[in-house]
Amino acid sequence: MGKKNTAILIRPKSPKEQAFIEGLLERLGMVSQSLSEDELLDMGLSRMMRGVDRSKKVDAKTAMKVRSN
Repeated sequence: MGKKNTAILIRPKSPKEQAFIEGLLERLGMVSQSLSEDELLDMGLSRMMRGVDRSKKVDAKTAMKVRSN
């Protein structure tokens, strides 16, 4: 069984699949929340920033090139 206060992120393949999953979670009495594309990008950037090696420095141009890939 999972830990308390954990979350599952699900990326449905289509709007129909998203509606099915949301309906299923509602019937199971589970709380769900949809995230915008910007919120998903912010989460990814946050995860990347937590795992970064802070002992090295790079210039802004290099950082933006890595971020765009």
